[in-house]
Amino acid sequence: MKNLIITILIFASIQLFALNEQATKFIWNDANSTMFTSKNENDFSKAAGIYSKLIEQDIDNQYIYYNLGIAYLMAEQYQNALLSFRKSEEYSGTTTELESCIENAYSKSVKSDVLTLPWYRILLFPQFKISFQQRLLFAGIAYSLIWLGLILKIFKVKTVATRLIIVSIVVFSISATSIAASIITLRKNFVTIEIKSDETNNS
Repeated sequence: MKNLIITILIFASIQLFALNEQATKFIWNDANSTMFTSKNENDFSKAAGIYSKLIEQDIDNQYIYYNLGIAYLMAEQYQNALLSFRKSEEYSGTTTELESCIENAYSKSVKSDVLTLPWYRILLFPQFKISFQQRLLFAGIAYSLIWLGLILKIFKVKTVATRLIIVSIVVFSISATSIAASIITLRKNFVTIEIKSDETNNS
């Protein structure tokens, strides 16, 4: 698992960037360094706290939330890990690696020995498979097509217009509902868990 963390962090570090300011880079490197050297839940909690500083500065993307989720997962803060991975999904859409992490965090949060995903992810797959930005694009296109259908009706192309309007309304409704759910997810706060002192851990 430690090797997986190292591979993930190196991969994310290569892609991260958009982090141009020196102070921001320092926090990112400090978080990664803390993650590399973490040996227990307390250490991983500290790493999560450092990643959170980036988010507090409104610097958030799939890589930061992904690494934050790994830190929470290793710190055995499974609900926070799930929320981190979900927020990462909002930026990128799901990936095999993300789904694997979500399976791990979810199974441990419900104390199950079987790795599984929450049932609703199958039913609401567009919410997880398609990124937030892509769903915004789909909603915008569908909205435009609704107006195109109304214009076609004016020009007496009624059959095509009716079908176009119906399909576009369905797509727009699904996209808009999904976008609203995503906004709620992105605004959710992490559960604050007090980090035990090193003296407490050693006693």
